[in-house]
Amino acid sequence: MFLAGSVLWLQGRRLTPQPVLEKASQRGGGLLMWNGDVFGGDLIKDEDVGPLSDTEILFRVLESSPSSSVPSVLCKVRGPFAFAYLRPGEGRLWFGRDVLGRHCLLAGGGDKEGFFLSSVAAPEWEENSCVEVPALGVFEKDLATFKLVLHPGEGLDTDANIEVRGIPFSVAQDSLECPIALPAIEEALPPDKDRDEWIGTALREKWSIHDMVVRFWEEDAEGENHVRSFLCSLQEAVRKRVRTRPDYCKECVKKVLLGEDLKCGHCKVAVLFSGGLDSTVLAALADRAMEDCPEEQIDLINVAFQMEGGSFEVPDRITARQARKKENPFCDR
Repeated sequence: MFLAGSVLWLQGRRLTPQPVLEKASQRGGGLLMWNGDVFGGDLIKDEDVGPLSDTEILFRVLESSPSSSVPSVLCKVRGPFAFAYLRPGEGRLWFGRDVLGRHCLLAGGGDKEGFFLSSVAAPEWEENSCVEVPALGVFEKDLATFKLVLHPGEGLDTDANIEVRGIPFSVAQDSLECPIALPAIEEALPPDKDRDEWIGTALREKWSIHDMVVRFWEEDAEGENHVRSFLCSLQEAVRKRVRTRPDYCKECVKKVLLGEDLKCGHCKVAVLFSGGLDSTVLAALADRAMEDCPEEQIDLINVAFQMEGGSFEVPDRITARQARKKENPFCDR
């Protein structure tokens, strides 16, 4: 058995090496390989945010849970992830990805030649030597019998005939409650006829974006509530990412890992900034989330490719400068 992992430190006051294991692992404890972020849900309490990394919190919960509860613990995670959790003493391995499949997890090999999991594929691997693990729930493998069982996420379309790298799996009867609701998009849209008439009127009368928003609010009594609810959710998402970050920039991290005790005063938050609506809103929300840290900077990173003649004045760079000027009254950093 071989386990190896590299860590991108994004949460907690101290780095958590991987694989994560307890000193008591020789007496039946587990080992966790975690590529993800826990941004909410029942797993993290407000007092845990900051001091501990999400990896540590998740591992503690898994270690205190019986084997039958491991799949349901993973389905409480709110955030992107891919993982492998092994309990050598019980001969059981759990692995999988979040239901949106936001992180990669590959499976290869087989029962005879050896089964493996990886987040990346090596260039020298032969074609079809591995497959991406389906984002359908949590897989559980019995290392003694080699049987593979899928604990499906609720509402996900599972097919008992698909395989994970040539290994057929059965589907457990009980489904797991997913932390992300996946409603049909069609149910949230108006009927085709009404939608077509609305769009046709907008085109004929040449409505501006402002006109569309105003008319939407006039015709939908809940429109403003929907917008405010979305803004609150977006602000909370940005706040959690800003508040749980490490206290060190990439240069100071190197010194801290070598044992040096220091306080980092460099920038630790950045936004890829094109000047478009998305990045401008995110930059403003990040500034708001750091109101109690006025001395800390936020880097706005703009990428531009050189045009013929040597100029870098591409549209994204121009709009980024314009958006930055408009943000000045609200963002003093």
